[in-house]
Amino acid sequence: MSDSLIIGKYDEAIPLDISEAALKLRADEKSYILPVSHMGMFEAKEDCLTILEMFLSEIQH
Repeated sequence: MSDSLIIGKYDEAIPLDISEAALKLRADEKSYILPVSHMGMFEAKEDCLTILEMFLSEIQH
């Protein structure tokens, strides 16, 4: 099982280049870059819910 990250493309608290550099250290991690800022769970609620449901279905099997 791999971890998953939801990254905000327009996040000013954790800029995209920093998130992308961190991903290079964890090749097994899945990442989802959404067109949001730092609070993607509010800005793209349905997209985040779908990603969370996919992650949970993977760890349940």
